[in-house]
Order: sequence, then structure tokens, then C-alpha cells
Amino acid sequence: MLLSSRSPMPLLTGWTRIPCSFPCSSSQASAIVFPLFWCVVVWLISLFGWARLARHYAVARPPAGEAQPVMCGMVSASTYRGVMRFQPDAGGFYLWTSVFFRAGHPPLYIPWSDATAAPVENNQRYQFVVFKIGDPLIATLRLMGISLIGTPMAKGNAPATPR
Repeated sequence: MLLSSRSPMPLLTGWTRIPCSFPCSSSQASAIVFPLFWCVVVWLISLFGWARLARHYAVARPPAGEAQPVMCGMVSASTYRGVMRFQPDAGGFYLWTSVFFRAGHPPLYIPWSDATAAPVENNQRYQFVVFKIGDPLIATLRLMGISLIGTPMAKGNAPATPR
């Protein structure tokens, strides 16, 4: 229906409420959507370094036993603050994330033979133990808050801690 500029706007009457056809409430929907969104974001973060390591060093599950929390860790371009665990043994070391970051981040076991320890890296406030992983280089790990005492990498590397 065309309206001329002279005729008044017709009043809409008789509005009826159309029932919503969603099978769940908005709180139930957000309980589903947010975890899915979180998993996608965490998976995207893994693509900046962890995924390359996982192609070579992924294991089914982290080992049992006491692990060292990593205060701050960097895997190539991704930074992980307080969500990584480090557990060395005679043949290498395990590295994994907390359960909330598992999407795209399988636990890793990296043999000492594939890790080259660079000198401890000092920035303005912190010291990082640096590992170059693989030959050719797959990724660079920078871990703060770990101790390499009792490992083949202990020589020349003090525990990486805040100053």
C-alpha cells in the first residue's frame, strides 16, 4: 500500500505475540555457546606454536606425579600465564596445559635430544629458560618459574624465576 505524504500513517493494531521456537532458554543457550566459543579461541591460540610441537611430540596424557607449575610460558608467538605444567625426567620433559586450555593443546613429551637449551634470557624483570625445539627448528619455548636441577640441561642454567 502506498502512502501519500498527506495521508496519516495507519495505526498498527491487533499485535499478537509470536511464540519463540527455541528449545532452550537464553541461559541454557549461553551455557552451550560460551564453552564452544572458548574452545575455538583456545584452539586458534594453539595454531601459533603448540600445534607444530604437537605434530611431533604429542602424547595421550600427562604423566602421573608432581609437576612444576610454569609461571609464564611462551611457545613461539603464544603466551601462557599460569596454565602450563612442566615435568622433567631422564629422557626428556613433559609439557601440558590446564584442562581449560586442552582444546588444540595435547600434552607433549619432548626428548632432551630434540631440545637445545639456550642461555637463560633476562628481560627487565624476569628470567626465562629458553629451549629451541627440533632440528630444523620447530618452535622456541620460553619458560619462567621452572628448575632444571637434576636434568641434562642443568649445567649453566639456573632456575628461571622472577628477579
